[in-house]
This record gives sequence, C-alpha cells and structure tokens, in this order.
Amino acid sequence: MSESSRMRTAKAYLSTLATLDMTTLSGVLSDEYTLTICPATLSLPAMDKNAYISRMTSLRAVLVGLPVTYLDIIESESSNSVWIHGTAVPEWKKEAKGDGEEVEGEWDFKGEYVFMLWMDESGEKVVRCVEMVDSLGMGKMGGLFAKAMANVTGK
Repeated sequence: MSESSRMRTAKAYLSTLATLDMTTLSGVLSDEYTLTICPATLSLPAMDKNAYISRMTSLRAVLVGLPVTYLDIIESESSNSVWIHGTAVPEWKKEAKGDGEEVEGEWDFKGEYVFMLWMDESGEKVVRCVEMVDSLGMGKMGGLFAKAMANVTGK
C-alpha cells in the first residue's frame, strides 16, 4: 500500500528539522500555516509561516540539524492529520560549542515531542501544527541555545 500524500507531507515537514532546509520547509507549509507550541505555561507565541521560517533559519547559526526519530505515527483520514511522537537530538556546529573545554555531557540533549499536523485538502501542505514539548527539557535546551548563540556571535 502506498503512503498517503498527508503522510509524505508530514515526513517532509519533519525532515526539514534534520537538514534545516528552508526551501523544502517553505514548500510544505500553506500560506495560512500556524504553529502553536504547548504547554501554554512556556508562554511561547504562536507563529505564522513567515515567523516559523525565520525562527528555523536562525537555528542554522548554531545547528547542523535536529533530526527526529519517530516513536509512533498516527494518521487520520477523517481529520486529514498526522500525529508523530518522536525524539530529537540537536547536532551542534563545532563553533557553537565554543573554544573552551567542554564539560562532559554539557551539550547532550534529547528532546521528546508530539507533532500534531493538519493538512490542506490535497494533503500536500501543512495548515496547522501543534507541537507538544517537554517543558522541563526546554529549560535546558533554551540555555544551550543561548550559550551557543553567544559562542557564535561573541555576545
């Protein structure tokens, strides 16, 4: 049985995290795309297509990629959606880690996520994503990103 267009689109969407390929990302997002990151206690603003592409582009300063390993995939024809439970480990650029001595395990992080993706009628564009993140882990990840950006920019 061949894979549905919604499943191919969902996998293409997540593959952009591994490569930070903005051309592919832009191609799979609808013009009406919205991203909501949960839980709400993180107080992260919702993003539209342009804001999300800008955010992902900025990650290229410190990351080679953030590949997702699928743990479970659920496809729903009735809601035209794909839900993916997975983990991701950031692949840091060498310069993002700085020139100093690295504390063992300092840059190690494995995040856990659930991506809920709703597609347009064709199944070829993501209209909406709700991303559930490990809120405790996001504190560590935020600190790592801040340190990496400081290492790269010197600020």
